[in-house]
Formats: sequence, structure tokens, C-alpha cells
Amino acid sequence: MVSINTVIKEQNIQEIICTGIPFLKGLLKTNLPIVTIVFDPTEVQLAKDLATRHANIRVEHGLAINQSEVYNYLLEKKENIILNAIYSYNISKSDIILNLIKNSKKQLIFLGSVSWLKELEFKKIMELGPSFLTKKVISLPHIKDKICENIIDELNNIGYEVYKNKVEDYAYTLFEPLLEEE
Repeated sequence: MVSINTVIKEQNIQEIICTGIPFLKGLLKTNLPIVTIVFDPTEVQLAKDLATRHANIRVEHGLAINQSEVYNYLLEKKENIILNAIYSYNISKSDIILNLIKNSKKQLIFLGSVSWLKELEFKKIMELGPSFLTKKVISLPHIKDKICENIIDELNNIGYEVYKNKVEDYAYTLFEPLLEEE
């Protein structure tokens, strides 16, 4: 069982991008730059409070992915309560994650958003393609969550190995394809 700190060290991670508040214990123990993307005003305040105690954390208030994609997804799923709540937040910034990860840095992308949003974020990141993703490590908290299980299954089906740490309740993939058996 590999701790998140070991993953960060062994993979020479240069920066951590989080969606949601980075509650995973190991993330707060690093001095690496951490950018956290949060949209809920209450969580924004919690993230800002966290950032006052950890100088390496920067808070981006907005949606990690395109706002219209979020709205369309919620309309499709008939999640009117969530849709109305997000609409009431007056979010002016969206599509933040792609701007933060479209680079050659070795980054840990910690998908810590609520389940339905985590699924959309994962799909958007995967659209970038395998050659781009080799410089990224995706980490998923709450591996018993149905959405996380689906993401893990999808990664395995594509051909990526997913490592699980049941003690710290997270999984990660290095985007190294499984070797074909000869």
C-alpha cells in the first residue's frame, strides 16, 4: 500500500491540482504548490481558511469544467435542486482545470469534487488523450463511491492500472498502459 506522499515523491510531482477541498492527509504535508478549484461558497471559505494556514495552497473559485456542460449534465439527470443551487452561486469562472493542466509539468490531479462533478471532470481530462496524460497522475478519493468505482473500471478497461490504498481511501493511476502479454 503506497501512501500519497510516496506517489508524489516517486513520480516527481511538481504541482497538485485539486477539485474540491484537499482533505487527503498527505496532500497537506507537502510543500508543493496546490491549486484547489471549488464552486460552493461555503467550501470556498473553508479552502481560503486552509490556504491561510498553508502558503502553498491557492484557491480558484469556480467550476473545473465548462459551466454549460455542467448545466446540460444536470438537466439530463433531472438534478434540478443541484442545478438551481449552482445557478444561485453566480459562478463567473469555469473550465479552470484544463487551463491548469495543459502543460508539461508532472502534476497530481486530485479529483475530490462531489461524485457527479468528479465524473464530468474525469471525462474532460481523458479527452486530452494518452500522450498528454503521461505527465499526469490522477488520484480519486473515496474509492467505495459508485462514481469512483465506475472511473476505476473505465481506466482498467482502457488499459491503465489503477492502484488502491484502502487505508487512506484513495486510488491513483500513472497513465502507463498495461504491457501486452506475449
